[in-house]
Amino acid sequence: MVKRSWLSGMLMLLIISLSTLFFLQGCGSKEAVSDKAEVTKELMPIYTAGSGGAAYILGGGIASIANKYIPELNLVAEASTGSLGMVQLMDDRSKQGKGAFAVIASDGVYNGYNGQNEFKQAYPSLRAVSFLYGAELYLVVPQDSSVKSYADLKGKRIGVGAPGSTVASLASLLIEKSGVGKDQYKALPLGYQEVVQGIKDGSIDGGFLAGAAPVAAYNELSSSEDVRIIPVDEAIAQDIVKNNPYYYQAKVKAGAYKGIDSDVPVLAFGVLILTNEKASDDLVYNLIKTLLEKHEELVAIHKTAQQMTPETVLTSIGIPIHPGAEKYYKEAGLLKD
Repeated sequence: MVKRSWLSGMLMLLIISLSTLFFLQGCGSKEAVSDKAEVTKELMPIYTAGSGGAAYILGGGIASIANKYIPELNLVAEASTGSLGMVQLMDDRSKQGKGAFAVIASDGVYNGYNGQNEFKQAYPSLRAVSFLYGAELYLVVPQDSSVKSYADLKGKRIGVGAPGSTVASLASLLIEKSGVGKDQYKALPLGYQEVVQGIKDGSIDGGFLAGAAPVAAYNELSSSEDVRIIPVDEAIAQDIVKNNPYYYQAKVKAGAYKGIDSDVPVLAFGVLILTNEKASDDLVYNLIKTLLEKHEELVAIHKTAQQMTPETVLTSIGIPIHPGAEKYYKEAGLLKD
């Protein structure tokens, strides 16, 4: 009897041990599945302009935050060759049935979608996600210059930015709308540092600087030279924005820079987060939701992200919004049905 009880006890102990072993193996199997899911996360690029600028830094920041909080995504920042190259890469991904993201100037998005200006064909696969930050455009002249308005540029030597750039496009449009023809002033394809140097040494009469406020190049110039920002006429600004929704009106606030004693009206262009129609609705929804909810982490990476708020997310967007982003904006009360 005792022997039989002892055998029964041993058998029961063996059954419990085996059950425990199988349970632990099962847990290990789930962990292996989890690890496998981690390895097979969706790899997706986020294209940016060349390294060094705010767009490149924020592209990397978006990737870092997305990968931290969105388990199914592995976002990788890739420097590209500007708006034209990024739009083509986005469309290539769409043709492959794959999503992608980009940090890109708002006019490049609009022109690419509609196939105008530098784009020889339309790219209807593009979809907007959000405004990220804006870049203000300043026409800068020496303090003692006779130029008081854009209409005074006749006969002047003006640095207008690199050919095909957003700066050059908006600068030429502003000058043209102010009644100054292309043959009535000398447009020089000068970058920011060349404009700064040209104003310093008097080789040019003025030039355009742009960037997220405060504009570093203007800060540099105004710290050593007495300069002014030429205001944009209100009627001209409204007309340009009405017909070019990727631009918007802005003001350089009094006291923002040395010598700025009153608000100066200017125009600005947006820098957007872009995707394509093949990016899944859930993925885009989760991305914009995460970026707004973890906004302080993005600002910590680059302070220009302060401009991206619930009130500004739809600024300078001139193409269709991705359904995933649209869903989030409607839920948050930022977009009406």
